[in-house]
Amino acid sequence: MTRRIGLLGGSFDPVHKGHVQIAKYSLKKLKLDELWFIPVLNNPFKDRQMASGADRCAMLECVIQDEPRFKICDVELKGNPELKSFTYYTLLYLIDHYPDTQFYYIIGDDQVAAFDRWYEAEKISQLVTLVCFARKGYEPHYKNIKKYHMQRLDMKPIKASSTAIREGDLTQVEPAVIQYFTMHGLYLKDIV
Repeated sequence: MTRRIGLLGGSFDPVHKGHVQIAKYSLKKLKLDELWFIPVLNNPFKDRQMASGADRCAMLECVIQDEPRFKICDVELKGNPELKSFTYYTLLYLIDHYPDTQFYYIIGDDQVAAFDRWYEAEKISQLVTLVCFARKGYEPHYKNIKKYHMQRLDMKPIKASSTAIREGDLTQVEPAVIQYFTMHGLYLKDIV
């Protein structure tokens, strides 16, 4: 029997309520067996991560512990830190290691607009079912939605952003995550 697994990649630096909201919504609407959070090692569109991979996984653990269908997939964190992490290679690895699985790769409107700049975008759209959701402040990029055969989730736009959290807006982050990053001295210079 084919399993249905949702994949939500990102920096999760830190994980916020929007990430959890889209994960829960995706589980329900896509009828997924599980949803895997994939923390990126070296984001091709960012210069650096603020927190280590271990810290970002620990913060993810804080928010997924009550949902047994949520998992952390650390495949990208095991890569070479000198190289950019490309979704295409991650998907090839997962498809090879989990052959009886239908993968759904979930992205926000911000990434939909940039999707034609992703490495091997066309091949990615053939490997998995691409799913997109609304992000507050971003218009739907219907050209890319159509070109890459994306399925759109009809949910209220998500306004949370890790950047806003690092700049001091803690309303979109779970208390357990705040406790973790405070105890470990993460983001404090930026927040203060």
